[in-house]
Amino acid sequence: MSKKTKAICLNNFSSTATLANNEVSVPLGSQDTLNEKDYDPYEHRNVLHPNTVAQVAKWCISLAVFFTFMLMFYVPIDITWRKISGHISEKRHNLSQFSLRTGIVIFATCIAIFAGEHLGPLIELVGAIFLSTLGLMVPAIMDTLINWDNLGCFYWKFWKNLVISIFGLFGAVAGSYYAILSMVNEES
Repeated sequence: MSKKTKAICLNNFSSTATLANNEVSVPLGSQDTLNEKDYDPYEHRNVLHPNTVAQVAKWCISLAVFFTFMLMFYVPIDITWRKISGHISEKRHNLSQFSLRTGIVIFATCIAIFAGEHLGPLIELVGAIFLSTLGLMVPAIMDTLINWDNLGCFYWKFWKNLVISIFGLFGAVAGSYYAILSMVNEES
């Protein structure tokens, strides 16, 4: 006895509960279930029932970003503060540091507000540049410089770090290209 499977249309997909409660197959190549319009990943992000687990997850993520947003500015603010703290009187240090932190958060928020619908491609561009640079290239270069006197047999640390840097450079160039292409296509 074979079980019948139901096919759902991807643009009517509302939650993972549909998949959990029913045995559902999603035929990706069928013209019957897919629309001929371009796929838009942001089209169906609104949750239909506000008391669902998905809505709770959205709120948890929002709260996590709200409370941890300033953590990513800790090192840049610390570096900036060391440079400017000598020019500010001791009794105004707390107020000045609070103002600096608040100003940077307002600046970042204004960028997000003014980017509007173009925020996604902007985040893609920044991520492509900084993830590959700070995540791959800078650590490889730092490892090479720190171990310059002891690069190992056949300079294996140098070659390893060179390959990692090339991957990082490729990621930065390719990611930036596609992010910029996404911005240009979004405009037209």
